[in-house]
Formats: sequence, structure tokens, C-alpha cells
Amino acid sequence: MSVTQAAVLAAGAGKKCWPYTDTRPKALLPVANRALIDRLLSQLREVGVESVVVATAPGENGDALRRHLAREVDVTCVTVEPTGTAAALEGCLPALDDTRPILVAYGDIVTHGSNIDALLSTGQRDDVVRCLVDGFPDDEPRGWIAAETSGEQLDRLVGGARSGSRRLSGLFVLGPSFREFVKGAPNPMRSVPVGGMPGREAELASAVNASIENGHDVGAVDAPEFHVDVDKPWHILVANVAVVTERVGTLEDDEIHPSASVHEGADIRGNAYLGPDATVGDRVVMDGNVWVEKGATVTNGAIIGGDCLIGRNASVTDYCHLGSRSVVGADCRVGHAAEFGGVLFDGVAVVHYSQLSGIIGERTDIGAATVSGGLRFDDGKTVHDTNGFREQPDVGANAVYLGDFSRTGVNVVLHPGVKLGAYSCVGPGAILTDDVDSGTLVEVKQELVEHSWGPERYGW
Repeated sequence: MSVTQAAVLAAGAGKKCWPYTDTRPKALLPVANRALIDRLLSQLREVGVESVVVATAPGENGDALRRHLAREVDVTCVTVEPTGTAAALEGCLPALDDTRPILVAYGDIVTHGSNIDALLSTGQRDDVVRCLVDGFPDDEPRGWIAAETSGEQLDRLVGGARSGSRRLSGLFVLGPSFREFVKGAPNPMRSVPVGGMPGREAELASAVNASIENGHDVGAVDAPEFHVDVDKPWHILVANVAVVTERVGTLEDDEIHPSASVHEGADIRGNAYLGPDATVGDRVVMDGNVWVEKGATVTNGAIIGGDCLIGRNASVTDYCHLGSRSVVGADCRVGHAAEFGGVLFDGVAVVHYSQLSGIIGERTDIGAATVSGGLRFDDGKTVHDTNGFREQPDVGANAVYLGDFSRTGVNVVLHPGVKLGAYSCVGPGAILTDDVDSGTLVEVKQELVEHSWGPERYGW
């Protein structure tokens, strides 16, 4: 099917993704060192979409997204209140051609291009509804909208289902006649289990259910490749791993720019992409494929795990260690025996014997010997509370999550699963066992005891 217009719904508040949405909308979260929405827009253009309408929220985060997209000539931004996905799409409709189908994407998804291809290649008529579906993360239906299907047919969407195997994935093709159901979507969503408590939002899922109830066939297309709904902080980890594995893990040969350099003393045990002016120095060990972007330097004995991505002008040096499938943002510094696994946003400094696993926000300064624990004494997974919803994620439960523009002092210890808000500081020697709100300074309160001391203590 030829679909040349799209709507991207990016007006949600993103509270469950704290601390990273205190300083940006979810659509601007970095995935493999690229804003999530930039990757999505490129994928839409690749399948023939010529114009995109983006629903943005009022306020600072919405303004940041509108400014980010201001130079995109094929993108129109509309401001809508964050009152649900159906309401967001309704706000986009006046800017879309009402005689042609619409490709609709939630603004916080990271998906393989094959999933969009599969959605578009199914069916022939323009006036249809189709939804992408995929398996529940960790086989856990709570917190998602379940998709009840019969083969390739969608029977019903259920919010907060207690069982099931498939979920709604935030990608749709909607025909022109579907508009009437968008405008009449109930608030709140009524399709929940008995005892369920839906939020007061007008969900696009409710409009899909209304279409089914009025006799329309709705297709369910299984995602053939990875699909990540970035809803919680650990989903940022999952999305980055998926994209880096796709890009770096599939390198079949070296791709080294003529201006890049590789020292003869480097030990590269896989294939490497080196951008312009990238440098790999002496005694470096790369234990698998690696992607080193423009101007980045990997020098002096750095040890790099397989399928790592190192961003523009980053410095990775002095016998530090990056775990496999880690992402280092632009302008980061990882040095002197520091160990890190996960995602560093742009401009992070991790040096001097630090050991961390998780996500470190933009321009965060990690003090010497700051460490995080990844193994609990009970060998279990940390329970996380995301805006009131409690769960033990299968991936990233014991990782740490540090917000943008934060700092730690020397010898800080972070317990498994701890989150540090944006614009926060942790003083030297502090041991964090619980989350810290954004805009907070945490210091150790100690008691000093003084005794007399002098030559008389030494016996002659």
C-alpha cells in the first residue's frame, strides 16, 4: 500500500521515564547517539512518506521538540494537550489529507524498518485499519495494551490485561473512514479487566475497538524484528542494545576512513568502522566489532567489548573498560581504569577507577571511585516504582540511572537500581540506597571525634 502521510504522536508527559524526561521529551532520547524521533523520521521517509505531522505537548519539553524539528521541511508540528493518543491524533487531523490513509506512529518507539515494511505490505484497500503487534516484554502483560487476535485479525484491545501473548505496538495504518472513531474515542478507555482502573485519557486503542464493534475488519500484523516501546528508563538500554547490535554487530568487513588511523599495536578481534579522523592507538584491545565515529580516540590500552559504539570526539583511554554493546555519546571522556557498561549520553566524564552499569545522563560528571553495585545480596532484581507502577524489569533492574547535568563526588556508592534526578549532586562518600529527586544535593552527615595527640604517644 502507498502511504505518503504520517502522524507521530509525541505529546505524552513521559513521567514513567524519569529522570530523563525532566530535561527533554522522550522523542529526543538518544538511541545509538541519535535522537529517537530522527531515526523514526528517516524510516518513514524510506517507505515513501512525504509529509509528517507531529503532535507535541505545550510547555518546555514540547518547545524543545518543536525547535528540534524546526528545520525539517516535510514536518509540521501541532501543539495538543497530553490527554491521550486519540486526542493527540485528533489534533493532527486538520493538517492531514482526509481522503488518504495515514501511517500513525507513537513518538517513543524504536522499531526495525522491517516492521514498518510488514505493516505497509499487508492488505490492498486504502480504507482499512491495521495495527502492528508484538510479544509482551518479559512475557508481562501488566502496563501494556494487550491485543487479542484471531490469526491476522484483531479482535479487541485490552488495557492492563492480566494475561495474553501480544500487545499493541504503537504503529498503525488508518484509512479515511477511521477519523470518526478518533473523534469519538471514549475517555477513559473502557476495555479493561473487571477491577481495572484506566487513566482519564482518550486512547487510540479505544477508537480501534469502536471500529471493530461497528463491523470493520482490523488487521493485526506481527512484528518480524525488534520493537521497543520506550516507556521506562531501562527501555532506553533495551533500545540502544537492539540498534547497536543491528548496526555494529552486522559489520562484515572493516570500514576505515582514509583520515582515520589504527596503531599497529592495537588488537582488533572483529570488524571496525572508523569515521573521519578517528584514532585507535597502541595496546588497545577491541574484543569484537566496534563503531568509532568522527574524531573519537581510543588509546593507551583501552579495552572495548564487542558491538560497542563510540560517539563523535569522545575519548576512551588509559586502560578503561567498556562492556559489550555499550554506547558512548559524543564528547564523552572515559579514562584511567574506569569500567562502564550501558549508555552514556553526550558529554559525560567517567574517570579514575569508577565502576558503573546503567545510563548516565548528559554532561554528568562522575567523581573518582564512584561505583554501582549490580548484584544484590539476595541475588534478586530491584523493584522499581515508575510513577506509582511497581515492577521488576528483566533487563536493567539492577542498573543505575543518573539524570542529566548531575555530579557525584569521590567514593560515592550507588545501590542497585538507584535513580538520581537531573540537576543533582551527591557528595563525597555518600551511599545511595534510594532514588534522589531532581534538583537535590545529598551530603553525608558525619560526626568527628577529637583526641589529644603528640610526641608523648611514641615512648621516648
